[in-house]
Amino acid sequence: MKRQLLNISTLATLACFTFVNIPPASAKLGHQQSPMRAFSQVDLSEQQKQEMRSIFTVTRENNSVFAGERNAIKQQMKDLMNMPSWDEASARSIITNQIEQGKSIALSLAKARNQAYKVLTEDQKLAFSINKQSKSKKDRKSYRHRIAKKLQLSDKQVSQIQAIDQATKLQMQVIADPIKLYRSQMRAITKAPSFDEDAWLALHNNALNSIVARKLLKTKAKYDKAAVLSPKQNAKLKNMMKKRQARRVAVDSIN
Repeated sequence: MKRQLLNISTLATLACFTFVNIPPASAKLGHQQSPMRAFSQVDLSEQQKQEMRSIFTVTRENNSVFAGERNAIKQQMKDLMNMPSWDEASARSIITNQIEQGKSIALSLAKARNQAYKVLTEDQKLAFSINKQSKSKKDRKSYRHRIAKKLQLSDKQVSQIQAIDQATKLQMQVIADPIKLYRSQMRAITKAPSFDEDAWLALHNNALNSIVARKLLKTKAKYDKAAVLSPKQNAKLKNMMKKRQARRVAVDSIN
């Protein structure tokens, strides 16, 4: 199938459209989902909600100064995705710059999560850990299959996407252990009584190569999937993701 030149927002939605469970990114730099969403799994009092909102509002305002850098990287990524053939050297350079430029954002978010975590009671902290560990893979898989059904994918398209995801999953296994350790250590820092910025920076720098490698594999998978869906399917998927994001924003505004 001839490659379709897609805009970056459509390509981004393809990350959610998978048939194999690949672990979430260890560092979603610049990710727009509300940080309050994770804590909404715990039964918070109104006072706790207000304290957390204040923490994350200040963090969001402080991080707004990096908007120009994020937009520049987005444009570079869009240009990369629209290339007629995959350019791994350019992709690696863009991704490395993206992660390095996003380090300040990730650091401030980690500090904010540490502050928010300390708002929880001991019982809430225990419930929070249990909820984080019991996310249902079955529910995520069911959601992916609902998307596939709504897009009316052909058997050939399903096979192509499965092949891309299987290949990506195999390649991810090479860096799975370093990423798993990195995420575990970062969670420990976030949940510590006091935030250790030096330890956070050291962990980030030590894991940089693994983080870049993982992001590179995910980006290549998106690039390959862009050739699988038809323009009509891509347009429908983009609309579905917009509606889903709108529902998330509505929920976040309530919590």
